Amino acid sequence: AVKSWNHSTYETVDGDPDTFWLAEPMSTAAQVRIDFGDVHFIAGGVKITWKFAAENFVIAVSRDGLEWDEIYAEVGNVANITHIGNCFTARYVEVRMTKPSRLNGDGAYAIYGITIRFDTNLAHCKTVSATHFINSTQFLPFSANDGDPSTIWMPYQGATNASLIWDFEDDLLVSGFWLFWRFPPHVYYMEYQNPDNLTQWIFINAWGPPKPNERLAYEQVWNEGFAARRLRLQIVETARYDEGLLCALRETLVYYPSNENLVLQRPINVSSFYGEHVAEAINDGNERGTYWRAGTGKTSAWLEIAMDDLPYPEGGPPPSHGVGRVTILWRWAPGAFTVEFYYDTVWHTIHEGYGADYLLKTDFSLNKPAMRIRVTMRAASTLDPKLGILQLKVFRVTSKLVPRMVAEDGPWNATSVEPLIDKVDPLSLDSDTETYWMTAHATDFAEVLLDLHAIYNAVDVGIYYGFAPQVFVVYMATDPAGPWEEIAVTSGDIPGFFNLEVVGPSFPIRLLKIEIIKGYRDTEEIFGTSIRDLAVYLFRNWARNTNASADSMWDYSPLQIVDGDRSTRWVSRYDTSHGKLVVDLGKPINVAGMSWEFEWGCRFYRLLYKINATGEWTEALYDNGDFTGLVEIPTTVHFKARFVMLEMKEPLVKIFHPDTPGLPKTDKYVFSVLDLKIFEHTGGGGVVGLQSLDGLQYTTLAYGLREPGQWVLASENEIFTRDLGEP
Repeated sequence: AVKSWNHSTYETVDGDPDTFWLAEPMSTAAQVRIDFGDVHFIAGGVKITWKFAAENFVIAVSRDGLEWDEIYAEVGNVANITHIGNCFTARYVEVRMTKPSRLNGDGAYAIYGITIRFDTNLAHCKTVSATHFINSTQFLPFSANDGDPSTIWMPYQGATNASLIWDFEDDLLVSGFWLFWRFPPHVYYMEYQNPDNLTQWIFINAWGPPKPNERLAYEQVWNEGFAARRLRLQIVETARYDEGLLCALRETLVYYPSNENLVLQRPINVSSFYGEHVAEAINDGNERGTYWRAGTGKTSAWLEIAMDDLPYPEGGPPPSHGVGRVTILWRWAPGAFTVEFYYDTVWHTIHEGYGADYLLKTDFSLNKPAMRIRVTMRAASTLDPKLGILQLKVFRVTSKLVPRMVAEDGPWNATSVEPLIDKVDPLSLDSDTETYWMTAHATDFAEVLLDLHAIYNAVDVGIYYGFAPQVFVVYMATDPAGPWEEIAVTSGDIPGFFNLEVVGPSFPIRLLKIEIIKGYRDTEEIFGTSIRDLAVYLFRNWARNTNASADSMWDYSPLQIVDGDRSTRWVSRYDTSHGKLVVDLGKPINVAGMSWEFEWGCRFYRLLYKINATGEWTEALYDNGDFTGLVEIPTTVHFKARFVMLEMKEPLVKIFHPDTPGLPKTDKYVFSVLDLKIFEHTGGGGVVGLQSLDGLQYTTLAYGLREPGQWVLASENEIFTRDLGEP
């Protein structure tokens, strides 16, 4: 390290969460460098646990210590834990800190630990290619407003939230809108841009599922009007389907008033009139020359106008005119007044008000059915009551396509790199199971090829489909020239996930090939076969697909922490302060390596184990702090167990109950865990070595001594100790 003070940099990699490296006080800049001793491929990313976080810092990597690549930079950091998911090949990793956090008054930098994570899925960040790709342009924003419900807009892949804007390109009086989904989100809201202040977005309404574990309806209609320059859909949470996180909008309509006045010169009745100011003046088309006035001394009045008669459709809804706007030009400002529409034998109140604007005008937009309109009013003064209307206009509603649709977060992509159609192009496989590759609808005889670029001894393979093909075959090989060996895979409890039918001894593999004989058939002929992830496992995660239980849950099963999908989750009972998760591994194993990922974490956790169902629980580890995100147990924590318990106390996060979203004082504490991994230490020892006669000096080639499945050259005091990797 550059500028260390008492606490050495070794304490960032000693596996002890209580020790830390500390820079000199008042350091303006500091660096910590990690040397692997040799060049390694890193797919699991980097985790930094800060004691005194750097506000500004950079992470750089190098193969030789001379040429460096910056893989991550952050400005304004306030988090105590930093996760970087980048893949890279390097010998050196360097954390370059340039500005200490202002929350630390001493201006020092300090790090508890730096973890360079190895991804047990050897496929991540390796080369994958395919013979076919869907045309991404068919999911662009204009597809949601093209008048064709067979086309769709989709947000970028893996989006947990996203937005879509209707740009009217001018001020528009909106009567309402309609949305029609193929895959509705879980929760979303609509807002509009104030035409008088374009920096202001005004909330309209939010939509979500009516009950827990239910889906949002496929259609939503909003029938209250407003003036706007733009309209925005804000997806708060996309919904999870068996095929993954999906959101697809078929079609939208924006309703607005036309210029057709539905009550112009239609028959009218009034409660009273005065002299020449008769009822017919209300809708004669003359806005300023004539007016209706209620009788002398009247403090209240009413009027009623019938619209054109319509035939009653056989077997359909009652006939009606769609009204998009009502405008009342008052002769004198009224007191309280009410506007009602008559539809389906009932009068419906659609507007209530008091007085008028400075132009003596009441004007509002909406989207409601009507056959008649009635206005009742009271005079503003009982001493000198005056009630009168210059003109009443009721405009028919219509709909229009919007000139421009904009997705603020970027387009959907079939590859996460660029739209590719029927093109073979090697890409890097990411570790996000919510992004995916997809073919066009009903594509047969497509091929996906994964190249690990080295031969590994693996224990399992996995294929995670979104939209699964009807017929496919899987092959593996150690050489691109072959021979290729067909391998049998089977599905389990996770929709779309296939792994080896028989998981047995390790086997050599470099290439994994999926031949899609008959692709996915979408009933609407839009989607094709999709793959969310590929996996070649070096070690078996003993927790995957095992039996998990919890002392409390809230519609999110504990089985979802062992399904191999970190996008699903267990959630504790609503309003709890203590939670327990128990995993049954099926048989006792030597545990050495364990991690889990909190969605909503805790301040205290305890790790316990027992060898059989009737045994007593033994504590393996206890820790306190603010635990969020990924928690990794040091591999120095070893124990033999069949049952493993994670006990949590003092949750960190409150959420609202779905039945009372946003209601003050109804948010309560919960725990949530996304994923759990448990790995086995298969044991190990020296194979061959040299030592001095007194045994105090030695160099030994050992297998599985420090990490399962890994070779190591071991020596006294680690003078010549060097990790050699897998066989």
